[in-house]
Amino acid sequence: MNKESLIAENGSFDGSSWNWALVWRRPLLLQREIDLAHELQEIIELFQPKVHMEDLWCGGVDEVVMLALRRIWKTKAPRKSMVFAWKLLLHSLPVHQALVRRGVLFIHEDCVFCNNMDEDVTHLFLHCDVASSVWYYVDGWVFHHVYQVLWKVNC
Repeated sequence: MNKESLIAENGSFDGSSWNWALVWRRPLLLQREIDLAHELQEIIELFQPKVHMEDLWCGGVDEVVMLALRRIWKTKAPRKSMVFAWKLLLHSLPVHQALVRRGVLFIHEDCVFCNNMDEDVTHLFLHCDVASSVWYYVDGWVFHHVYQVLWKVNC
């Protein structure tokens, strides 16, 4: 895949919904390449371009987050854990606040664990007392770097 390609070159709209159709520079021959392409497809399905919006480069993710994102893929953790950590850093997990923003849920509610604050990624993984006790035991594996980066980004 060409890293410099535009979104518009890798899919098309069917009415108002976007269909990804990634363009590869060469045919994918090895099973490993095909598997990685499927994983990439699953990840980018979370991102849906909007009709009538121009492609543009943006720097929404700062250097600290980019460094952590690169480190995630170099760990020896299971791939599902790495994808989870990647989604966590990009704030793309389906927490309550994100589901309301995407129009999946319509009622804004507090955290299901503590009922003290809105359930967003930062609260759920950093500030919720109930969830923090769980993450304390997980810390030191994949989430060690993620936890540190989230703390720096959100403080």
